[in-house]
Amino acid sequence: MNSHALMLMAIPALVALAGGVLAAVWAPSHQTRIYLVTEELLMEAHEVEEKPFFTLVLFAGFLVFWAIQLFGQG
Repeated sequence: MNSHALMLMAIPALVALAGGVLAAVWAPSHQTRIYLVTEELLMEAHEVEEKPFFTLVLFAGFLVFWAIQLFGQG
């Protein structure tokens, strides 16, 4: 095997290694950001009075999208 073939075989391994390093570095920052945004949204959500109509609209929207996916497969 010549050196060009070995170099071509090493490229995917190096790309995978770089991707793993980036994931390890970025994951904690993304987790922290998700936690902070969720915490803030939960605090704001409890400031507004919840009405049963809004819950009904949420579940109706979920059922509509679920039905579209279910019947769109055929």
